[in-house]
Amino acid sequence: MKNVHYINRLVLPRWLQGKNGCGRHSVSILFVFFLLSSFWYFPVVSFADQAQQAPALSSVDQATLQKGWEAYNIGHYKETLALLQPLAVNGNATAQVLVGRCFESGLGVEQDLETAVKWYSLAAEQGDPQGLLCLAYCYENGIGVEKDGT
Repeated sequence: MKNVHYINRLVLPRWLQGKNGCGRHSVSILFVFFLLSSFWYFPVVSFADQAQQAPALSSVDQATLQKGWEAYNIGHYKETLALLQPLAVNGNATAQVLVGRCFESGLGVEQDLETAVKWYSLAAEQGDPQGLLCLAYCYENGIGVEKDGT
């Protein structure tokens, strides 16, 4: 191909190459600098890295978690709690967040905001994004904890 230039499998159009009188050398340099700086400041995290952080679930636990998620989504909250509380007690962050949501909103149980914050905290300690988000929301709005004034 005459009109393109390859840099590490990246195809640059002719006007960005700065060749044949286009006079765009500075654009080419800035473009390459942008690409390099993007990789420097925004490292790529693969799904394999995330999978290593979370403990692996057995197929039975995965099926239980799926059934609990489905029960939660269709409004069967007592079934959700019955399925997910054992997983939450054993340290499954997704189950901890869902159990926390049930306690926060009084879904299938009597509303208990302090218990909800406890479950969110356990999930957040494992680095679960939903656990962190729910816990931050609780602190921001004073739900089950003293409101964070900062």
